[in-house]
Amino acid sequence: MKELISMNDEHPLLSLMIPIADIIAKTIGDNCEVAIHDLTHPKHSIFYIVNGSLTGRKKYDGLSPAFNELVQLATLHEDNLVNYFDSENGHLFKCSKSLIRDENQHIIGCFCINIAIDNYLQMKSTIDSLCETQHIDNLNVQKTQAGNLDSNISELVHDMIINTYSELKGAKSKLSKADKIELVRFLNDKGIFRVKGTIEMVGELLKISKFTVYSYLEQIKSNSDPALISRSSS
Repeated sequence: MKELISMNDEHPLLSLMIPIADIIAKTIGDNCEVAIHDLTHPKHSIFYIVNGSLTGRKKYDGLSPAFNELVQLATLHEDNLVNYFDSENGHLFKCSKSLIRDENQHIIGCFCINIAIDNYLQMKSTIDSLCETQHIDNLNVQKTQAGNLDSNISELVHDMIINTYSELKGAKSKLSKADKIELVRFLNDKGIFRVKGTIEMVGELLKISKFTVYSYLEQIKSNSDPALISRSSS
């Protein structure tokens, strides 16, 4: 993947956060994974990761499913998703995420902390406060009302769509139908279509109607295997 993301593409602000990631991981210990995501490269977003063996992730892997919850929070003017419970790769985690903004307040990345609490839970009677978590559904994440879309989340969603399109297109003169379905599938997995207006935005970018985007979504729902989707679209 290194050939896809050159050093010139890496935002300097993300590099400045590497020492912070290292000191958090060293302070908490080997049971703490810290990851820095570059949201300008959605499909290969992990810019830096410490103790990635906890989740089995590595540099240049993509966004986790929990990112779509952060998208919802950003619509409520919140950049942080703090102390929610998750499980992955055989571990139980206490997780926090925070959006990273540049000097112009544009959202460029995400800073993630995942603490494996398996051993702590075994001693919960004595360290109950450390292990206190809440289900992600209890974080009062609500859908925004039509017409109340915050400019920051609008910008984030727009940039996610454009950056995903650019990564998928690469040196191709144009995208095939299978490529377009793959783009719609990726954006759908990240919760992008929960935001009003994104169907039309994607349709305009791909030069297809919004009804075609809807048909792609229906095809994806009925056949979740990308390989099968590709074969059925060829």
